[in-house]
Amino acid sequence: MAGGKGDIHIRVYSDEAHLIYEVHDNGAGLDPKEMQRLMINPEKENRGSGVKNVNDRIKLYFGNEYGLFFEWNPEQGTTVTANQPKNEKMQHD
Repeated sequence: MAGGKGDIHIRVYSDEAHLIYEVHDNGAGLDPKEMQRLMINPEKENRGSGVKNVNDRIKLYFGNEYGLFFEWNPEQGTTVTANQPKNEKMQHD
């Protein structure tokens, strides 16, 4: 998709226990090894600290089973999924 038009799709939905956010783009993205390296030590790469920050905050607030999850396909793009548990307060707001 280099130099072409990029598309971003955002989907938010829920199941019985979770609220799920998906963001998909059709760009080249990063392969999973590169993304994992950024999630561990973004300062070394001098980028990606925002992604790591969001992941760390989700895990801190909801637990280690939650956070950001990445799917990458070089021909189709990248999908980032974040999930969190539903809680009673969210259902009443």
